[in-house]
Amino acid sequence: MTLEMPKVWPARYLLVGEAPSKNHGKRNLDVCLACRALNIRPVPGTMGKLRTQYPKMFKFTMATKHINLLDEWPGSSGKGSAFPIKDAMFTAATFRLGFKQYDAVFLAGKRVAKAFGVEAEYFDKVEGDTPIYVVPHPSGINTWWNDPCNRERARQFLEKF
Repeated sequence: MTLEMPKVWPARYLLVGEAPSKNHGKRNLDVCLACRALNIRPVPGTMGKLRTQYPKMFKFTMATKHINLLDEWPGSSGKGSAFPIKDAMFTAATFRLGFKQYDAVFLAGKRVAKAFGVEAEYFDKVEGDTPIYVVPHPSGINTWWNDPCNRERARQFLEKF
């Protein structure tokens, strides 16, 4: 008897981002997050590299569904994007209703956390029916990732899932 892989990999985790990026709207935020933690670039072939060299990160990315609070990139403002917090808060209230179907929810960045009314340090569990965690946004603008200790901390955290 042979076992068949399911046609659709079940999403156990939800990663909520701000909006599709200006240049790379097709990249998955979960893959970008894993790559930042591993200090590798998300390029063609990354999933194969994750599968063979970083199986725990591969498992995380395969079990994670990614959604954005905004449908399109809102434009730039200073060093980052012009994130319309009121629009994001409205969408966040709707998204929160669907959290129960996931084992954990990850909010990518402090602005997304603010839209959900969550105040927490990175990787701290927010109590509720479904565990919610705030993770650093994987954007190149986020200087948190520049510290190797922070990347190691993120890797260890994500590999628990």
